[in-house]
Amino acid sequence: MTTQKTMKTIFTLCALMTFSNLCFGQCKNFIKNVDFSPLQSFEYCSEVKVAQMNSSSKAQIKQKLETNKRYRILADAQSHIGELQLNVINQKGDTVSIEVKTNENRYWEIVNDQKEKVEIQMYFTKTSTTGINTAGCVVLAIGEMENSNLVEK
Repeated sequence: MTTQKTMKTIFTLCALMTFSNLCFGQCKNFIKNVDFSPLQSFEYCSEVKVAQMNSSSKAQIKQKLETNKRYRILADAQSHIGELQLNVINQKGDTVSIEVKTNENRYWEIVNDQKEKVEIQMYFTKTSTTGINTAGCVVLAIGEMENSNLVEK
């Protein structure tokens, strides 16, 4: 391998590492600005998931639901990607979530009375008119609460 090829390879690897760090830093800053307050009375049932997505991409996440629990899903994306849409589908193909929009927040609720697996589907409404897909950060957090905690005794 010649010195010139070696230098090109090293330069390319350095550029890729720098780009990767910039993208991760962009998501890290985005997460700091996400309002997690809708989940404050819930226990997190898994780690907060963060990813970079394109406006044309779709994501599917499998999640186990326990009996007699209420779940709240908080999902947010950078606004330039488009409006994030979310569906929660059970094994029968039925939608089992309700979207809740308040002035400040948007989240999805599930009240579950049986143990089952669901699929969380995420996608964007905005489509590219130029053929170039925009990319940005997406965050997903899931909280759970016992149904018995919903009613004061």
